[in-house]
Amino acid sequence: MLEIDRIPKFIYDFVVSKGVDINDLYISAYCDMDEEYVFCDTYIFATSSSLYVTSGNFALEDECEKHGNAENVWEERGFREYRISDIKKLHVEELISGASFTAQLESGAYELITYLSNNCRTSVLTFLT
Repeated sequence: MLEIDRIPKFIYDFVVSKGVDINDLYISAYCDMDEEYVFCDTYIFATSSSLYVTSGNFALEDECEKHGNAENVWEERGFREYRISDIKKLHVEELISGASFTAQLESGAYELITYLSNNCRTSVLTFLT
């Protein structure tokens, strides 16, 4: 698998807990916002049949100390699956202060995958190539 950005092991464990076979993953990348334009940790993964997006937040440092490590205090904000067969085209649209990662579905409708800052734009463009 091509890991464009370093992704913590427990994020992979979380994705596996959602029913994704880690051996099927082809590529992964990190974004710093979700589809609601909220700054958080968002990870995108692709297999031959699906695109997965998970997002969440880490607790403050004092919470990490209380629980022992960040692995125990990552809070999921969302997990979505898009079937590759339902996607006609993936696109990164540049905005003034960042970009949006969208999918044009076979139905013709557009689906927002996630927003991202300019810092993550290169990773998502690499993810698409």
